[in-house]
Amino acid sequence: ELALDAAVRACGPLAAFPAAWADFGSAGGLEVLTALIASHENADIAAGALDVLRALTDEDAGGGGEEEEDEETLAAARAGLVSALRAAAAPPAIARRLTALDEGVPEEAVAVSDGLAVLQVMVEVDARSAGDVASPASTSTSSSPSPFLPWLLARVRLGTPGKAGSRPYDDVAGAASELLVVLAQAPALESGGGDTAAGPSPSSPPPAAAALLAAGGVDALLQALASYRTRDPADGEEGEHLENLGDALCALLLAGGGSGGGKGHAGSPAQAAFVEAEGVELATLLLRKKGAAAPVALKTLDFALSGCPAAAERLVAGGGLGPVFAAFMGKAKAALGAPPGGGGTAASTPLSKREAAAAEARAIGVVCHLLQTLPPDSSSRSRLAAKFTEAGGAKCERAVDLFARWWDG
Repeated sequence: ELALDAAVRACGPLAAFPAAWADFGSAGGLEVLTALIASHENADIAAGALDVLRALTDEDAGGGGEEEEDEETLAAARAGLVSALRAAAAPPAIARRLTALDEGVPEEAVAVSDGLAVLQVMVEVDARSAGDVASPASTSTSSSPSPFLPWLLARVRLGTPGKAGSRPYDDVAGAASELLVVLAQAPALESGGGDTAAGPSPSSPPPAAAALLAAGGVDALLQALASYRTRDPADGEEGEHLENLGDALCALLLAGGGSGGGKGHAGSPAQAAFVEAEGVELATLLLRKKGAAAPVALKTLDFALSGCPAAAERLVAGGGLGPVFAAFMGKAKAALGAPPGGGGTAASTPLSKREAAAAEARAIGVVCHLLQTLPPDSSSRSRLAAKFTEAGGAKCERAVDLFARWWDG
């Protein structure tokens, strides 16, 4: 096994020579590494194979040779590498192995981060890899559910420090949340874009998003966000983790059925799950706390309320109009507080001008959804209308000002 481990790790320098990647794959190298990851009983051997794959798929791979490859050649080599890895069934093999590694062993914890990074790159290069990762079959001959997605969703949850079952933020949590985002956004990545705000999808969810929804992704992500009710991220890296949680949740809400006619009172299945899991109440609470999670909560509401009367009514009933209209009125800096990664309080870390403008746009979206979806004769709509008549019609004036500003571009 020492000789095998040395032979595996000796493949690492190939990362500097993209021209050799195709030959390595043709010689069966990728199949061997995949087999070691999938079934070798020694976790150190599997960890070494994952380390090699991470080196090969790293964004800096291909830059260490005597002659630098041009971007087009390097992209083609990377695409060929990912295609060969898919042919070798590497994504499901990596996914299965990650759930069996012991993060209490430092080397295995590093291997988990390596495996998550490899899967992320594969999905980013070829969005079809998302379906490979999220496949419900744990093996090619078994239809039993894969434990990977439940493991992944549980791994991004940190909990409240000091409470049983909680864990601090670490590199694995960050890598897990980044993979969740690219899995949930896979269709947008496949078409060349990654912005979940591009618009609702009228079709059924793509395979990866559907698998995440079936695995309870909406509820799991809400539980992960709930850990920020009483605290802010400790640093910028954890702040990115918080943003990833929100982006993944928004992507699932977007992929869960689209907006407009045909969705019914509860909205899409994803929106119905959001309402049932008390996501509106959690988002309202995060808005009131004015902490780092407040802008994330406002963005989530923008997606959750689109074409969903049930969510709109929950927001009004839960007292969410106050913080939403504070941001609508251009007071987002004071209304929402610290951006993700500030590591401080709302008072010590106000939103930047760009972040405040983004929050204002989200608030406009939420108010628009309320006006579009609340039943005409409902008490909720009356409460919304009252907001526009209070304070001498200040909010009506604000709406006119916003219309004029956006109309002029």
